[in-house]
Amino acid sequence: TQFRLVDWFYGRGSEVLSLERFDDLLDIIRSKGFTPKDLEGFTARKAERLLEAWAEDDKIFHPENGWHESSVHIPMPCTKVTQTSESEVPTYEVRGLHHRNIVDLVAGCLSDKNSRFAHSYHWIPSKLYWDPPASETAKTSANPTPSSASSPQAGQPQGSAGIPPPPLRVYTDTFNSDAMNAEEDIIRKMPRVHSDPQDVEYAVLPVLLWSDETVLSSFGSAKLWPIYLYFGSLSKYIRGRPTEFAAHHLAYIPDVRPLIA
Repeated sequence: TQFRLVDWFYGRGSEVLSLERFDDLLDIIRSKGFTPKDLEGFTARKAERLLEAWAEDDKIFHPENGWHESSVHIPMPCTKVTQTSESEVPTYEVRGLHHRNIVDLVAGCLSDKNSRFAHSYHWIPSKLYWDPPASETAKTSANPTPSSASSPQAGQPQGSAGIPPPPLRVYTDTFNSDAMNAEEDIIRKMPRVHSDPQDVEYAVLPVLLWSDETVLSSFGSAKLWPIYLYFGSLSKYIRGRPTEFAAHHLAYIPDVRPLIA
């Protein structure tokens, strides 16, 4: 069995697969839920057909997963026409807007105790400082020789006569920004909700929204504008890694340019 796997990898798979991917394949084969008997009659083409049928059944935006489909009306400009009121402006109905409830999305993510990010959120804002090391001049002045034991002259910069430089404020993430600390002060001054238990803690959750045009396939011109939601309480070193899958899909906006051009 080992020989056949290694022979396949170096004979065909190594051209497109790395050693890490080969280890992933071995982990799947060794997993408890993997049963070779389930692969009888299963092929790559059959897998593609099943995925295509699943996508055509609109299960990507299924209501069971919290997705809703709506339409919006966009006011349209009319060249050389003056409208007396906003209600008289002609509108264009854009259909196929898929979206999720942002409150349900946030509550579902943060209440998931099994999430790998459950212990990575920074709920309490902070201020980060860096203590610069003393300069060589300051080190020399801290232990002066008899010939240099005179007091520092007025106007000398800090750190040049044994005085360490002041700490420097460092901004790395949303949770150590001035805005987050200000919002934290606001909610601490607000009265508690009477119906909340005493052990319920209040916190500020920064939400970051981002969108970019996405091509739906490697061929054709079908496009969508996904709206991604990130939690600013997670470190940027987590949010910035595509392999962490820290983005949450909030909505998909259809491209209307081909329709109204």
